[in-house]
Amino acid sequence: MALQTIADGSATKILVENDLRISIVILAGGRATRMQGQDKGLVLFRGQPLVMNLYQQIASLSDDILINANRNQTAYQQLLPTCRIVSDHWPDFKGPLAGIHSALVHAQHDYVLIIPCDLSLLLKDCIAQFWQAIKKKNTKVAYARFNQQALYPFCLVHCSVRASLEQAIANGQYAVRHWLFEQQAAVAEFATDNILPLNLNTAKDVALAEQCYASEISIFSDHFDSGAKQ
Repeated sequence: MALQTIADGSATKILVENDLRISIVILAGGRATRMQGQDKGLVLFRGQPLVMNLYQQIASLSDDILINANRNQTAYQQLLPTCRIVSDHWPDFKGPLAGIHSALVHAQHDYVLIIPCDLSLLLKDCIAQFWQAIKKKNTKVAYARFNQQALYPFCLVHCSVRASLEQAIANGQYAVRHWLFEQQAAVAEFATDNILPLNLNTAKDVALAEQCYASEISIFSDHFDSGAKQ
């Protein structure tokens, strides 16, 4: 089966049609406690680090790609020399909300596509779905939901919401979902027929995904292959 990725044409089409330029950040700044503390973005999957799998799918979509990393920054820069490596502005691993904040601080474009590093393959139409959800609700943020299961850090965010995000973190609010609800975020709905967990949080998840790819099993429907939830 030829697995389709975000860069198979549909994403480029929506960008061109709407004269939309986006920055993209891969979130790889967490503790990864369920991965025995390994730096999750550097965990090998299909023969290369998870972050590289994602980068290869998004490289053609933006001239501004960032990696949010709070350790091994030199390793990330050597692995992806064309990307900017940005760290959280808050110490002690405050979570994905801090990573999103860092992306909004450093992004060159108004909209930022936020991608958790434990996604294995991206939806071919996710940018279009996010954009349509934002326009329909007339808001600045949209996040993904699969089979009624929210994947909050997988989202499209306008940089104008940065101040509210800074305030949330300053107030000790670190849950992505709470901040999204405060922003009246739109929801991009997707239906999948997956047989894997929506995120590759553990070594067991990665091993199972490797087995499926090796067996050329159709893991999900033809537009989705893995995800991340927080």
